Amino acid sequence: MFPRNEALSTLDPPPFDPLQPSIPISYPLKTLQELESQAYFNSFHYPFNKSSVPLKSSVLDNRPRILVCHDMQGGYVMISGSREGIMRVLMQFGIGTFITEGIDGRQTCNKLLATKESAQMYAERLRELAVDLGFDGWLGHGYYISVEGGQVSNAPWNNISSQGFQPFLEYKDNSTPDSIQVLVDFKEASYSGGVNITFKGTLKDNNDLTARLFQGKLLLGELPLHITYSVKSDGGSMLGLSLQFSSTLNERTSSVLIAPWGTNQLSNMFSKMIVPHVIRQEMAPGWVIQESIIEMNGQTLTEIHAVCYKPKPEIGRLRLENKSDGHNVTLAQNPSEYFAALGHITVKTFKDNPVFPASSSWLVEGQYIKWSPGSQGSNNLSVKITWKLEDGSNFQSSKYNIYVEKLVKTAAGNSGGRVEGTQEYIGVAYVEAFYVDNLSIPSSTSSVKFIIQVCGVDGACQNWMILHTINWMLKVDNLFLLLDEE
Repeated sequence: MFPRNEALSTLDPPPFDPLQPSIPISYPLKTLQELESQAYFNSFHYPFNKSSVPLKSSVLDNRPRILVCHDMQGGYVMISGSREGIMRVLMQFGIGTFITEGIDGRQTCNKLLATKESAQMYAERLRELAVDLGFDGWLGHGYYISVEGGQVSNAPWNNISSQGFQPFLEYKDNSTPDSIQVLVDFKEASYSGGVNITFKGTLKDNNDLTARLFQGKLLLGELPLHITYSVKSDGGSMLGLSLQFSSTLNERTSSVLIAPWGTNQLSNMFSKMIVPHVIRQEMAPGWVIQESIIEMNGQTLTEIHAVCYKPKPEIGRLRLENKSDGHNVTLAQNPSEYFAALGHITVKTFKDNPVFPASSSWLVEGQYIKWSPGSQGSNNLSVKITWKLEDGSNFQSSKYNIYVEKLVKTAAGNSGGRVEGTQEYIGVAYVEAFYVDNLSIPSSTSSVKFIIQVCGVDGACQNWMILHTINWMLKVDNLFLLLDEE
């Protein structure tokens, strides 16, 4: 135990130094000198703030567009009206923006705009930041984190990079308005990441509700589409997917329904119906995986909808209502509870999971390794972990799940003692780097392993449970860095 100095505990924390290792953050440039010197690119935090998905270049039509700026009245002021449809670009405080306010801000602007050359120079520095860093675009948060249906963390989180493609929700009810709520749900345990799209409320048997999830334009080639989605539901609550297609040749539209059994009442609503192949995974209790293949050569996928329905019940299962005299019996279809959660959707043109690089092809390093005393004889470990392919190539990954295994050697007597440990999820990386900050290591721990699980662009991840193929890359004291492979 180390004695605590009460006098030191009342001192202000040291000033922020972007060159020193710490929990990666996004921080603002407060002076023109910082901007001009390009100091941000030398900071410890720079590699963690780069966008993991570069923006695609696109050729825009030569026509006027409406750009809406963040309000300048000292807060969030609601827009007048609700004509969001005419908005083409929204500019808010973000990467590539230098904010000036008050008297100091006026002096900063005077320097920034002093000459044409100075204005161009500062504009170029801002452009460098915007282009090099990019922007993930969504502020994600949640209460759980799951990987392929298995919950790996129940700690609340906030991360600008951890929320996926945003749904474009809009629904129309074919029965009673507002009978089912459609919401992005952060509180239910999820299949992937920390969020589901949840449908809950009441729905009559033999009725349905259609909710739009995504809208866009995806031109299809000759390869078939492999559609996979996960569902968790209660009772007779069924959830399917409706895909809308358009053709540029004959200007016709078509719709395809992917749904399990009990869809007779929906048959006249769609151009084609497909019953998916159903998979249940031991690692994902309660979740049902639906897989199907669609061939729509030359078509354009424009929308994806969720279809909520309850199959028409068998006669023997219909609710019976008896009058008090006991002679008249009628069949009734009363609204019943409906609940279904959509965990994920994968749309790809190949069936098999990507081939992951072998663990021996990665170079893994530990930097800024720091041990500090903890409580009750434990130690705290801080380390920056980086990895890259040895041949300099790039593997297209969507993310990297990071686990730690704290190994404890059992008492001798069983073949000289065994080393045991369990994998613990500690975070996700969207770049080839991860910073571990003050990880508590109990005194009984004999060694520490960090396991990096690579995930492909389609969301498929390496099977991190197979530990015998792990390659030992680095050893510093009791620290091991590992890269997992199937």
